Amino acid sequence: YIILGAGLSELALASRLSKDSSVCVLVLEAGASGDDPEDRARIGTQYDWAHQTVPQANLGGRVIGWPRGKVLGGSTEMNAMYLVRPSSVEMDAWAELLGGMDNDGSGIPKLAIHAHRNAQIRDIHTFTR
Repeated sequence: YIILGAGLSELALASRLSKDSSVCVLVLEAGASGDDPEDRARIGTQYDWAHQTVPQANLGGRVIGWPRGKVLGGSTEMNAMYLVRPSSVEMDAWAELLGGMDNDGSGIPKLAIHAHRNAQIRDIHTFTR
């Protein structure tokens, strides 16, 4: 498999695919690794694709900057890995949309377990209802 871009979802996909030892996975990222600890500001730097919106009619024709990550971790890295966990209402909506992803009786939605597996979130209990 060849995965173009090393954003959070692409890296999660690569991780899952590579669990099968018979599979070869290549992840290609256009940007840098972002490992330089002195360079944590991302917006407007080499790590930013610096996209812009089309002129917004309801904003008097203004064009708005739309930072997108050109770095290992993608746009998630642009916001310094800030994570807002979904509310129980959002978890329920995802479970309904995906079907069969409801609670298994443990009190933790299966969707939260998958999110935990991919994101290595330490406190899974924040996902409980």
